[in-house]
Amino acid sequence: MTPRRQQISGKVLAAALLTLVLHGCGGTQPGAEPTALSAADRACRAQWRDLVADWNPDLGVAVERAFRGRVDALAAAAVYHAGTATKADCGQTLTGHRAQVDALNAVLAKVRPFDLERRAQVATAKAAKRERGLSKRAKRALRTLRSQAPRADRDLAPALTQLAGAEPTDAAAVRTGMKDLALLAQASGTLVRCGRALAVLRRAGIRAD
Repeated sequence: MTPRRQQISGKVLAAALLTLVLHGCGGTQPGAEPTALSAADRACRAQWRDLVADWNPDLGVAVERAFRGRVDALAAAAVYHAGTATKADCGQTLTGHRAQVDALNAVLAKVRPFDLERRAQVATAKAAKRERGLSKRAKRALRTLRSQAPRADRDLAPALTQLAGAEPTDAAAVRTGMKDLALLAQASGTLVRCGRALAVLRRAGIRAD
């Protein structure tokens, strides 16, 4: 099975719909007199909507478990502003939110190679598309990767959780989290075995990146 891009969770989508229904037309609470939106307000909301539409990170498997809450929180904030923002929310507020998204994307890029379950899925999908069969050694490596990846990800879960809880814009906290992740990876015999299996597959022409 090929890895799929993770969608914003159902709770966030429900919140999006409710926000747009309650606020999208006039920006007022139910029961209040509707207020006309200025062109600047509409343009601001459009920028927030673009931010919502453009951000759909590939979280994989282990990274999904650790970072889903962080991703959903940022997504929910953007959805809220897409339905309620005024022009005042397109200055520092929008810039700050974009900085948070960009920083989180950078963290996700750093931790994605440690998601062994995702890499096992990628390797399996690429192996299935090969016109010529794999060697016995490569097949054995693929079996090893698929069977050991869940345990390897469990070994790394504490560090991934720590990273997910850190502010993505806090460079020092991210460096510390990545250092801890690397230390756990070195200490995990299961992850070492997965690394060897990935090396065999890479020499066979299958890159599970």
